[in-house]
Amino acid sequence: MMDAIQILFILVAAAATATPPSGRKVVVRVDLTGCAGTPASVDVVLDGDEGTRRPLTLSKDPKESGWVAEWIDERKRKFPGARLSASVRFNDGRTYCQFAQPEKNDNDALVARFLFYCDDAPVLNVTIGTIPPRIFSYERRLPGKARPVVPPRCACVEKGNAVSGTAVVRQVMFPQENFSLQFLNDAENARSSDLLVLDPAGENAAAEGREIFDDLIRKNAVVVAGGDPRCKVGEVCLRRGGIIVALGQQRARARPKLLPQAYSVDEENLQNLSLLTLAVK
Repeated sequence: MMDAIQILFILVAAAATATPPSGRKVVVRVDLTGCAGTPASVDVVLDGDEGTRRPLTLSKDPKESGWVAEWIDERKRKFPGARLSASVRFNDGRTYCQFAQPEKNDNDALVARFLFYCDDAPVLNVTIGTIPPRIFSYERRLPGKARPVVPPRCACVEKGNAVSGTAVVRQVMFPQENFSLQFLNDAENARSSDLLVLDPAGENAAAEGREIFDDLIRKNAVVVAGGDPRCKVGEVCLRRGGIIVALGQQRARARPKLLPQAYSVDEENLQNLSLLTLAVK
């Protein structure tokens, strides 16, 4: 006869087998309007997570237009019970964000349908590096903007992570879009204040590379000619002390009544960072 432990193992195994998968399969369908021709490639970023960026395939179904991909919704509340936002990226551009409309296709599969307008605003790529390599995250913000020919846009808040000390934030719609960096301290389960990267008062997307950065970053940057040999031509670089000062000055500019304690917290979280490099392409 089986003892109590054997019976317990059998019950646990049966329960695990009977547990439904946590994710929900969703067909993502994207329709584009206002484009100058068919884009060579289209990627989608879902639910504000840059890690979900995936290519879309142009539909070959004569009954269905647009670009499609499959996605597993792993969120606690799932689509369509929870809203799903997305933005689209091209080789030379991006869209604002939209919310999906739920539908069913001919196979009764759940579809998240998006309609995007192909904006022709210029974009740029910003390469970020840390010496020595440090874990950091970034948060992109692109305000919504109404356009009468498409559903109202929602504000974009999109986040990404870099675990190897470098990242490229691609297709940034400057000056409409900006982003900030947060340096992570896993040992203390803490993070630094947000370092705003681009000039919030910027107006010229074609400005000389250095001029698009926040003025407090430029003010505290290493001067290449007499500064740090690790700072390459075309890069804007900040040593640890310059980052901490820039963070404090940005906080004072945005929230002058903030307690000074944040300064010491940033010193602690950045103690192992020697140099931050920024470059625009």
